[in-house]
Amino acid sequence: MSPEFIEKVVVLLQRHSLRAFEFEQAGACLSLKFDAKANAVSPTANLDGVEVELCKIIHSPSMGVLRLTHPQRDEPFVKMGAEIKEGQIIAFLQNDDLLEEVKANCSGVLVAAVAQEGQVIGFAQPLFEIR
Repeated sequence: MSPEFIEKVVVLLQRHSLRAFEFEQAGACLSLKFDAKANAVSPTANLDGVEVELCKIIHSPSMGVLRLTHPQRDEPFVKMGAEIKEGQIIAFLQNDDLLEEVKANCSGVLVAAVAQEGQVIGFAQPLFEIR
């Protein structure tokens, strides 16, 4: 996503008085939140009052049943809001007795689980959001 694209989106959202917007493309997520002052639109788009956050999506490396905890543990491997590092194990995909690790593809904060514990997951399905 280029800065020009983001600026065009901001102008359109302000024109239609929207306060929040989320967009995902090619594994990148754009989240825009406007405060009350950002509702007025001028011919030259002023990006003051707009918070832009980019997040990355962790996709499943294969198929299976999503497990947020290891069968021999009580606690989830990683809790939402936790700081994670690239390569860190954050979940598992279970196929019969085999557990495949789901690792973070970048460092950041784990902000959301797109898939739920016990859900059947397909290949390259979005699992988590990292900011």
